[in-house]
Amino acid sequence: MTTCDHCQRDNPPHARFCGQCGKELPSAAPDAADAIAMEMVEPTAPPTGASPQPRAPAPQLSIMAVMSLVLAFLGCLLIPQMVSLVLGVVALRRIRRSQGMLTGRGFAVGGICVSSACLLFVAAIVALPIGIAVLNQPAATLTEAWRIDGSPSDIEQQPDAGDMAYGAEGAGPGIIEQLAYSSDGELLVGRGNALYVWDAGSGRERQRISDLHFVGRFVVDGDRLRAVRLSDSGSPSVAEIDLRSGGTATLATPTWGDDYVLGAELSSRGGGVAAVFNEDTIWAWEADTGETISQFRIPEVSGGEPIGYIDAVALSPDGRLALVAQGSRRMLLVDVQRAAEIRRFEPPPDLSFDTPTMLLFLPDGKMALSVHGGSSVSAILWDVEGGADQRRLEGHRWGSASAAVSADGQFIVTGGRTAGDANYFVLHGQPRDYGGDVILRKTDGARELATFYKDGTSRVTALALSPDGRRVAAAYADGTLIVLDTGR
Repeated sequence: MTTCDHCQRDNPPHARFCGQCGKELPSAAPDAADAIAMEMVEPTAPPTGASPQPRAPAPQLSIMAVMSLVLAFLGCLLIPQMVSLVLGVVALRRIRRSQGMLTGRGFAVGGICVSSACLLFVAAIVALPIGIAVLNQPAATLTEAWRIDGSPSDIEQQPDAGDMAYGAEGAGPGIIEQLAYSSDGELLVGRGNALYVWDAGSGRERQRISDLHFVGRFVVDGDRLRAVRLSDSGSPSVAEIDLRSGGTATLATPTWGDDYVLGAELSSRGGGVAAVFNEDTIWAWEADTGETISQFRIPEVSGGEPIGYIDAVALSPDGRLALVAQGSRRMLLVDVQRAAEIRRFEPPPDLSFDTPTMLLFLPDGKMALSVHGGSSVSAILWDVEGGADQRRLEGHRWGSASAAVSADGQFIVTGGRTAGDANYFVLHGQPRDYGGDVILRKTDGARELATFYKDGTSRVTALALSPDGRRVAAAYADGTLIVLDTGR
């Protein structure tokens, strides 16, 4: 025992400082072995308090973190990786809360990363065939709501027209060239050998207006229809028809020259701008006042090579732009107000298609649709501002003959056509009853949502989507009109 000279307390033999007063004890310097022993049990500096503080325990390695890393490398067996992920997360939380008493954070992080990667890999392997199956699943079938069947008495067959035929006056509607719904969706309007107005829900005929001499497409706004019609002398004007009463009025007649008219268009927002065209000239005017807006003549030759004549024209919803199809290799975007070409739409070199049979602007005026018959590409969505093809719509065996866009621009419906010779299907191993087909799809994606196939070798001549998107009206070259439920 060593006695302290200051307080006379007895201390252990190897103590250097008094346990009561903290003064250094009057003992000789310890040898090397004693110094090592004292270093392990005694502080190297005098205590600040009256009694010495106990030494903190050494940090320990987290067994849970180690197990997380070990289990993560046991192959992609799912269960070990799931246990590893849970252990790693729990171990990491405990290490963070231990205030330095637990180590092994690297093991926990490694176990979490490896197990997560294995689980994601297995999930991708499982999800890939499921995703492929979902994407490739057959589209739903549009179901019939009602139909008006064509009959031989409704059609006057032309000897050289193939499956083209014309409605016989006073019989059924014949070949319907255009369909449209009223803004409230209650009326369906079709132009065949006359202008027909049906109840959209039942198919009951409500109006039949003859001798209108319409040319081009009409526009329906509310219960009002506007269309360009030609007088006996060939001069165009805009007629306005009340679809419920059948009343007809002629708006201001523009001053027109002696040129003949091949087609006509109206702007879709109320029909405020009208335009007619022939082989090389487009002439536009204000429908309400008859005031001429512009006259634009397209070039017929470029670089010494003939380009072709005007095949189709579409006006933007506000009537400020016109999209013109000129032959099979070029479309022009024209500023109607200035009668000036803005840009040209050149099809990509890898794309081969027929001359567009129809051009449509989408309701927002930023996208346009060109419809092509007799080619693998049924229709093309174009970026009007950039001039590039954004999406190619396929799915029709012989290209598309008609198309329509929903009022909100979210859906597109296209109608197909068949080969002119019905025996073609027999010779090439295809079913003889393959008929004109209707395909409904989303505008922002090319995948088919629903389809409908009509028996026979007819083709779709006109389409319309109801404002709520729940019904599609399809007219065929054999005089049949079918209204289909989309299931929306």
